[in-house]
Amino acid sequence: MPEKKYKKYVISILCAFFILYGLSVVWVLTGYFCPKNDTFWVNHLYQKKEAYAQSIHEPKIVIVSGSSGLYGVSAEKIEQHFKIPTVNLSTHAGLRDYYYHRAKKTLRAGDLVILAPEYTQYFFDSSMSDVKSDYILNFDRSCLKNLPVAEQFQILKTYAHPWKIMRDGCLFFMKQKKGTLDTLCSSRVLNRNGDIVGGFGTKKYSIELISLMPGRFDPEKYGMKKFSGFIHWCETEGVQILVTWPGTPPLINTALNEPYSLFTDALMAFLSHSGVEILGQPKDFFMPESYMFDTIYHLNPEGIQFRTAKIIGLLESSPGFRTWRQRVAGEDGHVSQAGVTLVDTDVCYNGEMELAGDNNQVPGWRAFTGGNENPDGIAVPDNAEAHGGKHSLKLTNTSGGQVRWVGEKVALPAGIRKIHTGGWSKVENIEDSATYCINIKTFFKDGSFQWNTGGLFFSKGSHNWEQVQSVINFDKEVVAVQPFLILYSSVSGTAWFDDVFIRVQTAGKAGM
Repeated sequence: MPEKKYKKYVISILCAFFILYGLSVVWVLTGYFCPKNDTFWVNHLYQKKEAYAQSIHEPKIVIVSGSSGLYGVSAEKIEQHFKIPTVNLSTHAGLRDYYYHRAKKTLRAGDLVILAPEYTQYFFDSSMSDVKSDYILNFDRSCLKNLPVAEQFQILKTYAHPWKIMRDGCLFFMKQKKGTLDTLCSSRVLNRNGDIVGGFGTKKYSIELISLMPGRFDPEKYGMKKFSGFIHWCETEGVQILVTWPGTPPLINTALNEPYSLFTDALMAFLSHSGVEILGQPKDFFMPESYMFDTIYHLNPEGIQFRTAKIIGLLESSPGFRTWRQRVAGEDGHVSQAGVTLVDTDVCYNGEMELAGDNNQVPGWRAFTGGNENPDGIAVPDNAEAHGGKHSLKLTNTSGGQVRWVGEKVALPAGIRKIHTGGWSKVENIEDSATYCINIKTFFKDGSFQWNTGGLFFSKGSHNWEQVQSVINFDKEVVAVQPFLILYSSVSGTAWFDDVFIRVQTAGKAGM
């Protein structure tokens, strides 16, 4: 190639590079001063929703999700039903993990959060999206400053693409943004609780179901790590958390049924292992097409009414919600102001085993006995043996494995550093080497946890009802507790458990 042509070729490439780079810089700068439609709308939502949340000075229910909650549940109806302040903090799934970050500003110790992420929240593997980048860049620059350097560069990378400049027409949008914002906010009406109650228009649902599918469950994905991190934050801050499912079109009897089931089964197992209570099954929230609005996650007013009624019914039967509601209503004597006395409160849900469920289910307790290929034993409620009342929990070890009942994980009031726990059990044919006890898992405010079995081992062999109990002191604050009833044995044997308690000292009104 002649030298002159070569130089001309190199100069052309360099000029093209700098032109594209300059356009990218212009795009970032204009983006910094010019949010898009979606982020205008998201900011408007947060202003309205957080204003109501900040006006509440008592424990509240907060619904956290993307637009599947905005177009999927009525916080107003939940508040009216339970007489507890309820905020719909749902905004936009494109914010990804930012809506967990934003929820932390609203949640306080003693609140209950209903977390209902879109399925995409569980499998995204990048820290940034267009909506999240644009929102942070324009409306939460304090968050921008606190992001790791790598994520700040991710924002730059999200913006710095010349094709986006041509696609979005940012410079033109700058001239139109005021009118666009006014149009958006006037066409979509929110009530006090943060529910959308207007602006549904005449759009019809016509979205491919395949866009819903997350594929293989992977707890190491960025999205799952942020989801788990938010759960951990709630536990350490004394916020009760319940997880439920978005409303979607029905997937049963479709080609997507198998991958969908594999994913949700794995997710439910993950949540159960983490001690998180789940409201309902995914299929409970499959919606007929007549209830869908304009996307796979958006419901019309009839669909919102249907899903809200379903959530209220699940809350009514939820052990975690009932325990939390009792504390909110003061039914256990908990008062959080001056002029109080300390009273013992049993926080173990259904420790007397008297609440019965269907199909051998016991409210507040889950049985772990191994799968079909490893049938370690049998765990069932028993109405023929009881220490007090009419029921107990029975464990039969049939193959020398590890069988147990796992109780409900319960968030505690602030300041707890001591628990008094115990229970009753009887046994038949347990060898001396067996592990046969009550085990209390305590979760601390610093994020750590501890297993506690001291003083909680029962006698071996065969015996009638025997009580164990222990007072356990801690050098740091306990934020949650969870009981385990254990029968680990190298041979077969049977044990019954009843009247399990976990007592903490909470504040009661003086003179009670």
